[in-house]
Amino acid sequence: MKKLALPLIVLLCAAVAIAVTARDPAPAWSTVSEEAMAAFEAGLQAQMKLYTAESNEHFRRAVEIDPDFVGAKLAWWWNVRGSETAKKLKQEIEAVDLTTLTPREVVLVRYRLAEDQKDQETADRVLAEYLERYPDDPFVFKIECQKRWDQQRFLEAEECYRRLIADDPNWVMAQNLLGYLAMSRGDFRAAEEQFTIYRYLAPDQANPHDSMGELLALTGRFDEAAENFRRAIEVRQDFCPAWGHLVESYLLAGSHDEARRAIEAGLDSEYCRQFYRDINPQCFVDLDERFALADWKAVWQLADDPACPDLPRFSPVPFFRAALALDRREDAKELREMIAGYKSDPGEPSDLIPFLEAIELDFDGDPAAAEPLLAAIDDRLHYWSLQSGTFKVAVKIQHAKVLRQLGREDEANARLAEARRVNPVLTERWNGVFGGQPQDTARAR
Repeated sequence: MKKLALPLIVLLCAAVAIAVTARDPAPAWSTVSEEAMAAFEAGLQAQMKLYTAESNEHFRRAVEIDPDFVGAKLAWWWNVRGSETAKKLKQEIEAVDLTTLTPREVVLVRYRLAEDQKDQETADRVLAEYLERYPDDPFVFKIECQKRWDQQRFLEAEECYRRLIADDPNWVMAQNLLGYLAMSRGDFRAAEEQFTIYRYLAPDQANPHDSMGELLALTGRFDEAAENFRRAIEVRQDFCPAWGHLVESYLLAGSHDEARRAIEAGLDSEYCRQFYRDINPQCFVDLDERFALADWKAVWQLADDPACPDLPRFSPVPFFRAALALDRREDAKELREMIAGYKSDPGEPSDLIPFLEAIELDFDGDPAAAEPLLAAIDDRLHYWSLQSGTFKVAVKIQHAKVLRQLGREDEANARLAEARRVNPVLTERWNGVFGGQPQDTARAR
């Protein structure tokens, strides 16, 4: 499920960059249309809740009312990048006369265009110059916070978000991200307290329940996690991140029948069908069942199943391990090269390739070469999401295996204990696969 969650990470980043509570006494936006402004503000409120489809409709309406409203065009463009609509919006933004805009709109145009061109140096300079002049503009300061988050400068990001909350306690997305920052450093108690605050402040929004569920799933409290994901869905039936997390948590627990039922229910939403447009999610359930049994022949059969196109691209680790077990070295090489190319974009996580390399070295009987790779990956990874957190658990389990092969029993036991402290259920399930012995696929609780 790793790749399915990436759109969730993109939605989260977009919401932080755009969401706003307008408190700047200077004119923030250039539109003179009260109706367009009302639509824009409704879009910002929806975006703060991560209701992306709804926010896009409000932004579209704002632009329809005032075709020169650059602020609305920017928000809409950044949400729909990659689409034909985005191309048209970008062209219009590039052609705008900056002298007709407010200082805030000018910096946002310059920053977003530079970022879109991957010219981060220019984007950073534009942002710094503006904040030096207008340090109290919360709309733009939030982008600085997001930049620190994206660069994994977590302590600086936390300081930034706490400043935002001090200025505006109602900016609930900062409360949410403080919870994820606590998760990132493994302080799960603090994360739960922060998500409880977020849920208290916005009980009628879906995302607070989804965030709490993500923490609970990461730490093996799967029943409680499912309750929170379902609460998020009750609040907002088309909140597809919660459907995706619900399915993923069932897979992590080994609850395959529940995962299938959740997929069938979630796909009733047209929007969520778009969320799964690249792959049949039922394929992930079939894959997890076979992977848990270390049935490598059955795993590889899914690579050739026309009902599961591109499944190895979305979940490469089981297929890579299967290719090694079946002596399909060329397939393993091609898979690694494909993932390496796919992971080449700036900002994408890069630890999957060395993890595959470590698995291959271990399989070939060279744990001494695999060990430093796994140690380095573990040092770099954080628990800042369900995806990255469970990946870190898998790395610890694999690391324990090679340490044990090297005769470093105490270190191996320590790594396995660390994994169990995070998620004892998942550690038990995955220790069989990564540790070498298949486990029973009965529902784990």
